[in-house]
Amino acid sequence: MVPLASILLEVIRNGISTISFQFITALPGVPGQTVGGIGPAIQGTLLLIALTSVMGIPPGVLTGIYLAEFGNNKFGRTIRFLNDVLTEFPSIVVGILVAALLVVATHQYSPIAGAIALSIITLPIVARTTEESIKTVPNSIRDAAMALGIRRWRTTISVVLSTARSSKHRRQTRNAGTIRLKQVKNMTLGLLEELKPENKPLSATLQQMERYKILTENLHAWFGSNHVLKDISIKIRENEATAIIGPSGCGKSTLIRCLNR
Repeated sequence: MVPLASILLEVIRNGISTISFQFITALPGVPGQTVGGIGPAIQGTLLLIALTSVMGIPPGVLTGIYLAEFGNNKFGRTIRFLNDVLTEFPSIVVGILVAALLVVATHQYSPIAGAIALSIITLPIVARTTEESIKTVPNSIRDAAMALGIRRWRTTISVVLSTARSSKHRRQTRNAGTIRLKQVKNMTLGLLEELKPENKPLSATLQQMERYKILTENLHAWFGSNHVLKDISIKIRENEATAIIGPSGCGKSTLIRCLNR
């Protein structure tokens, strides 16, 4: 560390005086002279980064989404294996291969060749990062969306990706799939007041409540931040046939799951 620190200090001490706007934007000078700048080098670096991002990030993100959501098959396992192999490739090998195929073969230098080499190095890293990020989304959120009648591809785009992208998804995960009963005390007292006739003892009111096999009052349910069930009240007596009917996505399966807990 000491030799490295001494080199950095020496470079900064001798070079800080030459840093200026002209030095950053000017063309390189003639060899042997002290005038000139690094403008083309900065321009080439920015161009290389832009091309690499365009070539490497979108395929990597799409690959990670596929592996996380639909990769539980032979093709997915093959892609995951090749991605792992590509991750372990030395960058020098990738550079030599691209140089041999695109630079030596065409006899000209090109930023496209450098961008292709960097995108090959970047793609498996982006794919693995995307896959692991999506896997942190619990299956309960996916099941909730499917229970509402949302198609699998729509669930991936609208629910899973937005949850994985959010910095608050861990807090939402703890609440996902749980039923929040608001004002339990007031609801219970209101229910007793509704079932209790005038001047009738509480024990008789409780006996009347026992005749209901399923009893809900102002039931609310959330999946993450989505309020999927709102103010549901049901009274089903013993030996009473009941049908829950509604269009696709109205929350029938979600209500049954809430009751079957």
